[in-house]
Amino acid sequence: MKRLWAAVAILVVVTGLCWWGVHTTIELSNELSGTLQEARNAAEQGDFERAAGLSNQAEENWRKFHKTLSTFIQHTRLEAIDLSLASLSPLIEHGAVDEFSSECARAAAQIASLQEAELPILENIL
Repeated sequence: MKRLWAAVAILVVVTGLCWWGVHTTIELSNELSGTLQEARNAAEQGDFERAAGLSNQAEENWRKFHKTLSTFIQHTRLEAIDLSLASLSPLIEHGAVDEFSSECARAAAQIASLQEAELPILENIL
């Protein structure tokens, strides 16, 4: 009987950790996607200061969550997003609006892919 209770306790802990990981990933990806879209819109409207501020904010938010995400997501996936977000500020500072918009879209796609990969759906489980 003790083994059954231990198994139930382990199941509850593992389920809780999985839920926490999915919740954290979804929360961060939604926040970053919105910030990147705002930055892209600001750059396309010619508001480069706001675009630079938003891209810096996205990078800071990413750094804040990076350590947590690295506990349950492969580092190579996270590093690709690191590189995309790090390239945003120099692009907008040099007035490369097209490249900035493209890199924002790329980072947003990487983040959406990261979110999708963490969802407990059948294709991710099998």
